[in-house]
Amino acid sequence: MQAEVCELFADPDTVIHDSLVDIGEEAPPPEQPPASVAELANAIERCFHDGLTSLEILNYCCKVVVG
Repeated sequence: MQAEVCELFADPDTVIHDSLVDIGEEAPPPEQPPASVAELANAIERCFHDGLTSLEILNYCCKVVVG
């Protein structure tokens, strides 16, 4: 095999991505569950704020606790 050095032509506004997740080629890593009761309480409050039902919030809490 043989390699050559070449110049990369791009305008100054070109965005260079760090990973395949950034360009949508890979799924992002799963979201980490809350690490404390206070974080869980904040997550529950956000669920209420987002308009989730009590059953949806209970399912979310069970998912976090069982993990």
